[in-house]
Amino acid sequence: MSYWFLRGVALYFEWGFNVSVEVMPLTVENMDDEIVCCVGKKNFENPTPWFAKGIEYKRNWLRGQIDKHGEVGKIAYRGDEPVGFFEYVPGNTAPLVFPERDHCVYVCCYDVVTKERRKGVGSALVQSTLKDFAKPHPWFDNEPAKSLKLIAFEKSDWKPIEPFYKMKFKMQTRWLYPGSEHTHVPALLTYDIEAKRRKAQTIRVQLLTQKHLPLSVKAFRNVVCPWAPDFSGTKKVTDKFGDRVSFEVIDLWEKPSLTEIYGPTPGTIVNDQWIWASPEEYEEKLERAIREQLKKLEASG
Repeated sequence: MSYWFLRGVALYFEWGFNVSVEVMPLTVENMDDEIVCCVGKKNFENPTPWFAKGIEYKRNWLRGQIDKHGEVGKIAYRGDEPVGFFEYVPGNTAPLVFPERDHCVYVCCYDVVTKERRKGVGSALVQSTLKDFAKPHPWFDNEPAKSLKLIAFEKSDWKPIEPFYKMKFKMQTRWLYPGSEHTHVPALLTYDIEAKRRKAQTIRVQLLTQKHLPLSVKAFRNVVCPWAPDFSGTKKVTDKFGDRVSFEVIDLWEKPSLTEIYGPTPGTIVNDQWIWASPEEYEEKLERAIREQLKKLEASG
């Protein structure tokens, strides 16, 4: 066989089966590529009412952030296919209270599609983001950012901590919720662009137990995440119980100080119980939790 034939076969495999990852800025024009990475093609192309609302919330939020801050993310492509994203805002606008907010970049959402994990996509997104913010940037009066921060999870295959440790991120804060031995533990991780010694702290999240009716149900709004609860569904459940239940939607982007009480991933709270569930299970779990908490309240008084 000739050299050129063998070289052609090698190029075919190189370009056809091992196309390198290209990282592009997130824009209004390609933001649907990010949403596809997040919810999957099936949920994007044929969304349930839950996902249709979540996708529209997400689009509106992204348009607003791009109008306000300019570039707020990166999308990784392998060929023409989006395979991962990083989405960020100035730290002092983040929906979470933490030290050093004023001179950091807060990554409010990120993901890599399942089949592309452990193939360098996340690392490419992190390195591209760090490269931008290690230079003078208009968010910080034309100075470099001091750090990059994000939430990852212990005991989780979804947004796990371990890959970020390999990329030299350090734990800054972790939050233990009641029942944390059975659930993912969120932690704030920091990559210091300016070298810094860090000591991690642990916060145990506690809620006061309610003693009187009406039973309080708090749903924490997260317009960043199309997987977050559908609040019309939450209200449909709470309405079944009439005036024995009060329902409130809380937007942490408007009230980030509440994360000092509830932590960074509060979900829906029924009295002193957290509800985390998939869209398919959410309303059933919420109704069951309300019934259980009402029984406890009524039995105690």
